[in-house]
Formats: sequence, C-alpha cells, structure tokens
Amino acid sequence: MINGFDNMNCDIRPVKGVHAVQSVAFVLELSAPVLASQIKAAIASYESSDRLRTLFPSKQENRGTTIAINDGGVAVKQNQEIDSVTFQRLSLDGSLEVALTIQANNISYACNRYTRWKEVSQQALSLLREFVKYVFPELSVTVIGLQYIDEFLITGEVDSFFPSMILRENQRVPKALLMQKDGWHSHSGWFESSKDNDKMLTNLNFNMVPQSENSVFQIVTVHREIKHIPIKSFDALVVAVDSDFEKLHQRNISVLREVLNEDTQNLINLGSGK
Repeated sequence: MINGFDNMNCDIRPVKGVHAVQSVAFVLELSAPVLASQIKAAIASYESSDRLRTLFPSKQENRGTTIAINDGGVAVKQNQEIDSVTFQRLSLDGSLEVALTIQANNISYACNRYTRWKEVSQQALSLLREFVKYVFPELSVTVIGLQYIDEFLITGEVDSFFPSMILRENQRVPKALLMQKDGWHSHSGWFESSKDNDKMLTNLNFNMVPQSENSVFQIVTVHREIKHIPIKSFDALVVAVDSDFEKLHQRNISVLREVLNEDTQNLINLGSGK
C-alpha cells in the first residue's frame, strides 16, 4: 500500500497513525552559557511547584568534568557547580514523553507525544516563558528555533520502495534521490530574509534508515529565526516568541508542501495545519 493506496508491494504509514510527527522541539538560544546561579533558580522554582513536579516527575542534574593533562598523566575532576538540568516525563515503556532542558547556551522544550500544534505550542511557550525569565538581564535570546522530526514506516516488500512514493520532484529534493534505493541521506539548508533584518535559516534533512523487518523514512526540518537585535528582556521576549514560533511552524508546513507529494500530504492531513 502506497500512501493509503494498495499496490501489493509495500505499506507506507505515518509513525503516529494520523500524523508523522515523531518529535518537536522548541528552542531559545542564548548569548552565552547559562550561569550556575540561573540553573539553581530554575531548580528551586521546579521543586516548589506541585504543577511542575506533576508535569515533570523526574529531574536530572548534570555537572561537567575538567580534564587536565600534564607530565604526571591525565587527571579528571568532577565540577561542583551544576552546568545543566533536565526536567522530564517518561512513558511506561521508558521512552521520553516531554522534557525541558537548560544547558550550555539554550533552553529547550521537547515533546515526543505530539497531538496538534495549538495544544503542544501553548504548553511549550508557557514553560519556556516560565524558565527563561531566570536568564535575564545577564543573558539575551539570540535565536528562536523549531525542529520537527517526521517519520514514515515502510513495511512489506521494502525493496520495492522509492522516495518518489513520498516526495515530489522540486528544488529542495535532488532528482536522483527520488529513485534511490537502500540507505541514504540528503542534507540542505538556506537563508531567507525576515522582518526587522532577522534571518531565517532552514535545514532540511532526509534519511532512509533500513531496519531488519522494515525501514524508516525520516524528514528533519530545523527552522532558526536569527535575531538581528538580541532580545534583552523578558517583556520583549513575551512579545516576540508567540509570533516567531507561529511563523516557524507555518514555514515548516510550507516546506513540507513543497517536498511531499499530494498523496502523502493527504495521508498526514497537512491541509488541516498539522
């Protein structure tokens, strides 16, 4: 079955049945690494909130290591300060459902239990606003990013599958790729001008991953709104973040419409707004 039509060879199905979104991540990139004091403030907020501890039942704190190499050999020392933290919820099978991570120079919310954009984005924006307030005024937000991973399961006679069964010929997809078999990958990226002299960078990656009994066709799209003027206050971020994430989401839909053939678009209800 190809995109819901029987061809007696292989079966192509979105990984989640009604849609193909395996995961989505909302990211705020910062001007410098998060300070230990800011991470501690976020942890204190989490530990004092029944709502947050219910949403994220587990917490993982990480401390970096320092490696010193000298004439006496190699010495590894555990740092005392926390350099990252992840608040997360796991499914019964141990897989990740949702997670909020503060590490290095970014704060991110990842969701592997995607339903619809409105529901997931509202949750993500609420949590990002709640935790990003601790980085101001020392740091600023330089990039607002959105990443989707869409997957299709290929079962049956996997050798009869061609990418053209999912993709259409267009400027984003190399023509030779459409009839490629076995494992392969294709990566591309481009800049687009945005408002207020911002730049949007889109990376589009295709991966065909053969497995023992089936294969996975994966599309990874990353959209990064690179701010011409960094966002230096919480109030300014609140104004920008809703519209920027919505714009990135709409750009993701338009890219998928460029690369997916009509049958595949119908299969994942792309016309409904994902």
